[in-house]
Amino acid sequence: MEYRKLGKTDLKVSAISLGTEHLWCKKYDVMDSVISHSIENGINYFDIVFSFPEYLKNLGKCFKGKRDKVFLTGHLRSGTHGEKDNKYRLTGDVKEC
Repeated sequence: MEYRKLGKTDLKVSAISLGTEHLWCKKYDVMDSVISHSIENGINYFDIVFSFPEYLKNLGKCFKGKRDKVFLTGHLRSGTHGEKDNKYRLTGDVKEC
C-alpha cells in the first residue's frame, strides 16, 4: 500500500481509503469482514457516516482493538434514504453528533 502525508501533519494515510456508508444496512459479521480485510491490506483511512445508530454501534465493535491503526473521518449524510422531512433529519443529525 502506498501512503501519503495528510495535509501539513506528519500523519501517513493510505492512498486508498474506504467509505463505509454502503455497510449501513449490513450485518455485523459482513461489516467486520470488510473492515478487517481492509486493514490487513494496508487501508488505514476510513470515512464513516453518523446517521445510522446500529451501524455506528457495529462499526465501534469492528474497530475495537484496531483504533490505534486507523484514521476516521465522518460526514452527516449523502442522501435522504427515504425520509420525508430531510431538512429536519439533517438538523437532527447535527444535534446527535
